[in-house]
Amino acid sequence: MSLPQISVTREALLVDGKVTPIRAVSYSISYPGVANRREVPLSIIDNDFRDIKAAGFNAIRSYEPWPFEILDLLEAHDLYLIESIVHIDDSTNFDSEEELREIIDRAVSVVRLHRCRKSVLLWSLWNDAPFNWGTAGGNVVSRYSETTVTTFLKRLYNAVKAIDSLHPITASNVVNARFFEIGMDVVDIIGINTYLGIYDWVTQSYSHQLGEELVLRLKNLSDKYGKPIWISEMGFATVPSMNNQSHVIPQQIRLVSLNGFIGYSIFQWHDDWSKASMQSDAPLHIEANWGLRDAYRRPKPGFDNVVEAIQKPQGILASKNNDTIEWKAVISNQSDIFKGAQLLDDFSYSDNESLRLAYSDKSLGYAHAYFSLCKSTEDGKNALKIRFVPEDYGSWLLASKKLSIPIDISKFTTISVRGRSAGKPLNVSLCFRLRDGRVFRSIPLPFSMQETTTYLLPISSLLPDWLLNGRGSLLDLGQVFQTGEIDHFGFRINDVANFETPGAVSDIVIESAMLLK
Repeated sequence: MSLPQISVTREALLVDGKVTPIRAVSYSISYPGVANRREVPLSIIDNDFRDIKAAGFNAIRSYEPWPFEILDLLEAHDLYLIESIVHIDDSTNFDSEEELREIIDRAVSVVRLHRCRKSVLLWSLWNDAPFNWGTAGGNVVSRYSETTVTTFLKRLYNAVKAIDSLHPITASNVVNARFFEIGMDVVDIIGINTYLGIYDWVTQSYSHQLGEELVLRLKNLSDKYGKPIWISEMGFATVPSMNNQSHVIPQQIRLVSLNGFIGYSIFQWHDDWSKASMQSDAPLHIEANWGLRDAYRRPKPGFDNVVEAIQKPQGILASKNNDTIEWKAVISNQSDIFKGAQLLDDFSYSDNESLRLAYSDKSLGYAHAYFSLCKSTEDGKNALKIRFVPEDYGSWLLASKKLSIPIDISKFTTISVRGRSAGKPLNVSLCFRLRDGRVFRSIPLPFSMQETTTYLLPISSLLPDWLLNGRGSLLDLGQVFQTGEIDHFGFRINDVANFETPGAVSDIVIESAMLLK
């Protein structure tokens, strides 16, 4: 059996001399009610691979080495594999020679076994570098130094290359983390995990404009290293969400296919309930709901649109709107709709630890913020100015105040906020805490312009803290504000995964905030 001849140029991946864009989907071996992944019936996996091929994918990305019987199924369905051959995370001791040798031994043993399989397209050496999201200490470059981590990764790469020079080597890094370029000078193909255009994780809010801005940055990154890039993770979660996959994923496919990248992997084929530690009941946690199909392999709404985009990316039209979330911008504060509004603009804010804790949401990122008052450009009143300096991916800050007189929010229908960005783009959510302790957050408002904008946001679109943490349902929102007074009000400045630059100063000016009847 002859193996495909795989090579890499600055612009393309070639298989047997033919340019071959990667159209991959990430795949996890799991099924509801099956606790041990090794016990998932091969018939289920076989059906999955058949449907993956029929959808138009030509490759699958794994997150672990797979046994021969699964490689046999891949080859039966004429699918390629981007195979993760070893696991590295923030618990890895990059100072340990013994641990490095053990990792090299594991990686090399997989490569020796699989290097003659025709399904193997690329080897993948790590995922999510620099590993901000782990629970063993986070960003490894910050902890071990750039030189130490680079040496570790380079020795791993050299060991794999020494026994198999035929397959290119890739790995996946998280865009915008501090030191997120670690290892890019090591691999043959740069992999980037970035959910193009999604600028807020928990609400999955999407902006085509911001996706285009990120594409330009990544193309510059490819020029810097003289290597091709593939988007090793992109996609869209379906719980919770104000959009759906039929809108976002085709736009992501368009951005990748028409801008010189060598391919993509959509995360993922089916929902993986095991990520929320549940095997038989559908969890509402966002991490368990990224599939194009649900855990029982039933296609989700929008699946046909995604398949059409995979098969005919050139036919996708660019999104004309910045988002499909439920807000709108108005030109002036002088409209009749503002008569009798309840003002919330007595700005005297600081970072509020108690409200931050009410979210039960730990941020692994780090940021500096400075608060000051400035004159509004429109009416000369004091406005709140927040200078936000993100130092790592995932950083966020919550500025809030305690209201002198609690307000019954059920008497109002709309929130108005007026502000502008005076530097790098940011997105800002309005936050409320009710006297009974419930905490609510609006969908994000993207301040990516220099001019002042007034946003109108329906109160009914507020998301409660228990929903953000995966414990609720959008269907319950009709009961949210039948009773309840707010006693804290504030703004959350969010991580902007697609265009935030560590260390770059961003200024946001909030000129007014009102509740409208």
